[in-house]
Amino acid sequence: MQLLGSLQVMVPFRTKASSRTLLYSAAAISLVGGLLFIYGKGIDSPMMPIAGDSDVVQVVSNQEERHMTMKLACDATKSLRPDEELEYLIQHSKFLDHIIVNEDHKLLYCYIPKVSSTQWKKVMGVLSGTLPDRPLNEILGRAPHERGVHRFLSDFPLAEVRNRLATYTSFLFVRHPLERLVSGYVNKFAKAGPDGYFNRLFSAEIKRQFGDGQPASNTSTVTFDSFARWVSNPHPKNVLGARNEHWKPMVDLCHPCAVNYTIIGKMETLAEDARLVLRSARVTSVAFPAGFRSRTHDTAADLFSSLEPDVQRHVLRLYFEDLLVFGYRPSDLYVANTTAHMNSRIMFESLLV
Repeated sequence: MQLLGSLQVMVPFRTKASSRTLLYSAAAISLVGGLLFIYGKGIDSPMMPIAGDSDVVQVVSNQEERHMTMKLACDATKSLRPDEELEYLIQHSKFLDHIIVNEDHKLLYCYIPKVSSTQWKKVMGVLSGTLPDRPLNEILGRAPHERGVHRFLSDFPLAEVRNRLATYTSFLFVRHPLERLVSGYVNKFAKAGPDGYFNRLFSAEIKRQFGDGQPASNTSTVTFDSFARWVSNPHPKNVLGARNEHWKPMVDLCHPCAVNYTIIGKMETLAEDARLVLRSARVTSVAFPAGFRSRTHDTAADLFSSLEPDVQRHVLRLYFEDLLVFGYRPSDLYVANTTAHMNSRIMFESLLV
């Protein structure tokens, strides 16, 4: 089971324990206790299975595990974000500007770029009547991103924000943080060409800081190594670029340790989780596209393993909370490469000390 396997990633075995090591040891003990409780006695699901759909029981079980993992990881990492309480986010509404609101179906969707967000924005637009009611593949890709298509939770008065957070069905979709990082690089830099928006805006800066002597005027594509150094720089000169929403940590976009999301969807189980979201909201008029599979996994493994160890560590530090909160491990990238699998595991464990 992935959760039990994650224990060894969360808690390194060290003779000299630091405060962070002890913190994660406590989380591990809590996790074992939670699993014993689930499998020994069972717990009530927050969402009842829908009669006639045989796979919903497994989908709901996935939700229980994800919520358990998230709660324990959030508790264990609370010291990393001392001010992030729900009321603080409500009072500072800019933190809620990624949550899209649909009134008719009482839905809140926190969008995370590079996690099928375009398709979900289409769904939310169709449900709100701001996009045409037609199959999603017939709606232009840029349409759901246009200004005025969506209302965001940050647009509402404080009392209405509190009410919607307390009563609406809320959901988000996540994916492996390192795979998402590579997807952002490939889409915005590698495939976009020198005239692409992100290349025109940031390539000169990236090459100047991390380009291994390349002139800023060089029209060649930014390398993944330079991109990874730029994104993971602990003190970026250009925060708007290095922390762009397409590779900004997912926890910083949706704040799952403060916002209690009803459904935690994953790219790896996109079709099943999408059905759960739509059925939970009693949506029958829109069908989420079936058959999507990520094509980034192998590319992510190759590119990340090609980075120098110090760059890998910086990247893992950036996505440290994403990995823990959403139940991923860096070693998940390496299915066949046992050496890379072990090295990434050891490296991630070292960050806990």
